[in-house]
Amino acid sequence: MAAVVIVDEHNTIQRGPLIGNVDRTEDELLLTMPEWLDQEGGKDPPVIPVDITQKVPLPLRDSDGRDIRLWIVRDKGHLDAVSGSTLVSEKIPKRWDLPLVDPRRIFRHLEGAKPISSITSALTTKTGIITIIGILMLGGFATVTILTATGHIK
Repeated sequence: MAAVVIVDEHNTIQRGPLIGNVDRTEDELLLTMPEWLDQEGGKDPPVIPVDITQKVPLPLRDSDGRDIRLWIVRDKGHLDAVSGSTLVSEKIPKRWDLPLVDPRRIFRHLEGAKPISSITSALTTKTGIITIIGILMLGGFATVTILTATGHIK
Protein backbone atom coordinates (compact mmCIF):
# COMPACT_ATOMS: atom_id res chain seq x y z
CA MET A 1 0.00 0.00 0.00
CA ALA A 2 1.31 3.48 -0.84
CA ALA A 3 0.18 6.97 0.10
CA VAL A 4 0.96 9.52 -2.61
CA VAL A 5 1.56 12.96 -1.10
CA ILE A 6 1.21 15.69 -3.70
CA VAL A 7 3.45 18.73 -3.12
CA ASP A 8 2.79 21.87 -5.18
CA GLU A 9 5.30 24.49 -6.38
CA HIS A 10 5.06 26.36 -3.05
CA ASN A 11 5.92 23.18 -1.06
CA THR A 12 2.35 22.94 0.24
CA ILE A 13 1.04 19.44 0.88
CA GLN A 14 -2.09 18.60 -1.13
CA ARG A 15 -4.49 15.69 -0.72
CA GLY A 16 -3.30 12.64 -2.61
CA PRO A 17 -4.58 9.13 -3.29
CA LEU A 18 -4.03 5.98 -1.27
CA ILE A 19 -2.98 3.23 -3.65
CA GLY A 20 -3.69 -0.39 -2.84
CA ASN A 21 -2.40 -1.90 -6.10
CA VAL A 22 1.34 -1.86 -5.30
CA ASP A 23 3.87 -4.50 -6.24
CA ARG A 24 7.39 -4.61 -4.91
CA THR A 25 10.69 -5.78 -6.24
CA GLU A 26 13.89 -5.80 -4.21
CA ASP A 27 14.61 -2.07 -4.59
CA GLU A 28 11.53 -0.65 -6.35
CA LEU A 29 7.83 -0.15 -5.80
CA LEU A 30 5.66 -0.67 -8.86
CA LEU A 31 2.67 1.68 -8.61
CA THR A 32 -0.40 1.17 -10.79
CA MET A 33 -2.88 4.03 -10.77
CA PRO A 34 -6.05 3.52 -12.85
CA GLU A 35 -6.74 7.25 -13.22
CA TRP A 36 -3.40 7.89 -14.90
CA LEU A 37 -3.36 7.35 -18.63
CA ASP A 38 -0.67 5.51 -20.51
CA GLN A 39 1.44 7.82 -22.72
CA GLU A 40 1.57 5.21 -25.46
CA GLY A 41 -2.21 4.94 -25.73
CA GLY A 42 -2.50 1.44 -24.28
CA LYS A 43 -5.59 0.20 -22.50
CA ASP A 44 -3.82 -0.76 -19.26
CA PRO A 45 -2.80 1.95 -16.80
CA PRO A 46 0.94 2.57 -16.64
CA VAL A 47 3.15 0.94 -14.03
CA ILE A 48 5.45 3.53 -12.44
CA PRO A 49 8.62 2.29 -10.73
CA VAL A 50 9.70 4.18 -7.58
CA ASP A 51 13.12 3.61 -6.03
CA ILE A 52 12.91 2.52 -2.35
CA THR A 53 16.56 1.82 -1.53
CA GLN A 54 17.39 3.08 1.98
CA LYS A 55 13.68 3.84 2.63
CA VAL A 56 11.60 2.50 5.53
CA PRO A 57 7.82 2.01 5.28
CA LEU A 58 5.42 2.81 8.10
CA PRO A 59 4.43 -0.45 9.84
CA LEU A 60 0.68 -0.44 10.46
CA ARG A 61 -2.02 -2.93 11.40
CA ASP A 62 -5.57 -2.92 10.01
CA SER A 63 -8.76 -3.66 11.95
CA ASP A 64 -8.46 -7.39 11.23
CA GLY A 65 -4.95 -7.52 12.71
CA ARG A 66 -3.10 -7.90 9.41
CA ASP A 67 0.27 -6.18 9.08
CA ILE A 68 0.46 -3.44 6.46
CA ARG A 69 3.51 -1.59 5.22
CA LEU A 70 2.54 1.89 4.11
CA TRP A 71 5.02 3.44 1.69
CA ILE A 72 5.01 7.22 1.43
CA VAL A 73 5.55 8.53 -2.08
CA ARG A 74 6.09 12.25 -2.72
CA ASP A 75 4.78 13.68 -6.00
CA LYS A 76 6.62 16.91 -6.91
CA GLY A 77 6.24 16.40 -10.63
CA HIS A 78 8.18 13.16 -10.29
CA LEU A 79 7.62 10.34 -7.82
CA ASP A 80 10.14 9.55 -5.10
CA ALA A 81 9.79 7.55 -1.90
CA VAL A 82 10.14 9.14 1.53
CA SER A 83 11.35 7.11 4.47
CA GLY A 84 8.85 6.69 7.29
CA SER A 85 11.66 7.13 9.80
CA THR A 86 11.89 10.83 8.90
CA LEU A 87 8.37 11.30 10.26
CA VAL A 88 9.47 10.26 13.73
CA SER A 89 12.93 11.83 13.72
CA GLU A 90 13.78 14.71 16.02
CA LYS A 91 14.74 16.99 13.13
CA ILE A 92 11.22 17.86 12.08
CA PRO A 93 9.35 20.57 13.97
CA LYS A 94 6.79 19.58 16.59
CA ARG A 95 4.39 22.23 15.27
CA TRP A 96 3.77 22.57 11.56
CA ASP A 97 2.37 26.09 12.00
CA LEU A 98 5.43 27.61 13.64
CA PRO A 99 4.86 30.89 15.50
CA LEU A 100 6.09 34.01 13.75
CA VAL A 101 7.78 35.39 16.86
CA ASP A 102 9.94 33.63 19.40
CA PRO A 103 7.91 34.00 22.67
CA ARG A 104 11.10 34.16 24.74
CA ARG A 105 12.15 37.37 22.99
CA ILE A 106 8.87 39.32 23.27
CA PHE A 107 9.52 40.87 26.70
CA ARG A 108 13.30 40.85 26.57
CA HIS A 109 13.44 44.68 26.41
CA LEU A 110 11.73 44.85 29.81
CA GLU A 111 14.51 42.93 31.54
CA GLY A 112 17.30 44.82 33.25
CA ALA A 113 20.91 44.68 32.15
CA LYS A 114 22.04 43.05 35.41
CA PRO A 115 20.39 40.14 37.18
CA ILE A 116 18.36 41.02 40.27
CA SER A 117 20.25 40.30 43.48
CA SER A 118 18.46 38.80 46.46
CA ILE A 119 18.53 39.93 50.10
CA THR A 120 20.81 37.01 50.93
CA SER A 121 23.43 38.17 48.44
CA ALA A 122 22.99 41.80 49.64
CA LEU A 123 23.78 40.81 53.25
CA THR A 124 27.17 39.38 52.27
CA THR A 125 28.70 42.82 51.55
CA LYS A 126 29.22 45.86 53.83
CA THR A 127 27.29 48.11 51.46
CA GLY A 128 24.37 45.67 51.44
CA ILE A 129 24.26 45.49 55.25
CA ILE A 130 24.32 49.30 55.53
CA THR A 131 21.58 49.59 52.90
CA ILE A 132 19.30 47.07 54.64
CA ILE A 133 19.80 48.77 58.05
CA GLY A 134 19.12 52.17 56.43
CA ILE A 135 15.89 50.92 54.85
CA LEU A 136 14.71 49.47 58.19
CA MET A 137 15.55 52.73 60.05
CA LEU A 138 13.78 54.83 57.38
CA GLY A 139 10.71 52.58 57.64
CA GLY A 140 10.70 52.86 61.43
CA PHE A 141 11.08 56.66 61.29
CA ALA A 142 8.23 56.92 58.76
CA THR A 143 6.00 54.76 60.97
CA VAL A 144 6.65 56.86 64.07
CA THR A 145 6.12 60.08 62.12
CA ILE A 146 2.78 58.92 60.70
CA LEU A 147 1.55 57.65 64.07
CA THR A 148 2.52 60.94 65.75
CA ALA A 149 0.97 63.05 63.01
CA THR A 150 -2.34 61.19 63.19
CA GLY A 151 -2.52 61.56 66.96
CA HIS A 152 -2.13 57.94 67.94
CA ILE A 153 1.04 58.69 69.92
CA LYS A 154 0.88 61.64 72.40
